[in-house]
Amino acid sequence: MAAYISSHLKDMNRKKVFEIFLREKVISRTQVGQLTGISMPTVLKIFSYFEEKGLIACAGESPSALGRKAQLYRLNAESCLAVGVEIEGDYVNVGIVDLDGKTIALRQERAADAFPELLTGQVRRMIHDVRESCSAKNCIGVGIALPGIVNAGARIISDAPHIGVFEPTPFGPAVQALRCAINLPVDVDNDVNAAAYAEYTLRREQIDNLVYISYGSGLGAGLVLDGRVRKGPRYSAGEIGQMIFDETYTAHARSQGWLESKICLSALARDWGFAADDAARLSIAATSPMLQYAANLLAMCMVNIVVQLDIPTVILGGIASRLLGPEFVGAVRACFARMHEFPVEIFPQTLENPSVVGMALQVFQSRALDMLSEDEGLEEVLES
Repeated sequence: MAAYISSHLKDMNRKKVFEIFLREKVISRTQVGQLTGISMPTVLKIFSYFEEKGLIACAGESPSALGRKAQLYRLNAESCLAVGVEIEGDYVNVGIVDLDGKTIALRQERAADAFPELLTGQVRRMIHDVRESCSAKNCIGVGIALPGIVNAGARIISDAPHIGVFEPTPFGPAVQALRCAINLPVDVDNDVNAAAYAEYTLRREQIDNLVYISYGSGLGAGLVLDGRVRKGPRYSAGEIGQMIFDETYTAHARSQGWLESKICLSALARDWGFAADDAARLSIAATSPMLQYAANLLAMCMVNIVVQLDIPTVILGGIASRLLGPEFVGAVRACFARMHEFPVEIFPQTLENPSVVGMALQVFQSRALDMLSEDEGLEEVLES
């Protein structure tokens, strides 16, 4: 029993340090000890183990005016890779991502099959093709982002109209078939939660609380609270498209949420005649009534979130945010500042495919114990 506890503690300490590397990228042994509370002798052993496995490498010395300079270490980014998959409705995106969160290969295709059959057909083929395109032999797993309420434990998705799912639908058999076909473990999560996790993990600022808003064909949010993605007991945290600013509104089965129905891309096309190729014209028309209309409603939504949860940072993402351009972000900031007295930083997304990257990063985290344990090291994980 004592041997088991000692081994488990060793694995958990390694996992803790590995997760620090995923976030910080470059760090010293002393800094790891300070951040984790792990004793320095144990930190030294963990660093030696990581170097032996090829996970980290020296990255020079820290700048210091006085005293001895600390040796810095960085992740060996391509020592292991993961596949991130995003199914966003009309399109499927599949990418190979390294430990730094860099996408080294990406493919996009129109979705050719219905869900969940899509997983065992087109997605399986695209994973094979993208791995072959960059000779990615050292993949440790696959993460799939879905646009709906995802109960990953029960393998059930619901409220995902963009992929034709309106009732709770099991996807476990399809995921198991995919896993057997590609011989890799498969994780599944909500697409916006994955994007929020990526933006949180890869930002250099020390931000432990943020909301990532995906604004496009739908409207949703991913919440990072105290460094953890908040999913909720029913896995529906962040469904901000359901917000209501109309006391006469009555919900109906299979209908869009009130706010989503007012500002999503189909609503802008319906009510304002907006099309994607209008973006160039709007980029020089910050006073466009449509742009101001959407910015105002979205800012109202954001104020209601950050006031209740005391969140200091908002990331604006999604295809609509990109199409409407930096002037839209500026309009949202102005509307928000008018409505809310406390300072909140509002940024555009930094990643081109945050859901793809986020799912790959989740794979690294979920497989860390397997990679770093004595019983099943990195070589065994890569061969599995």
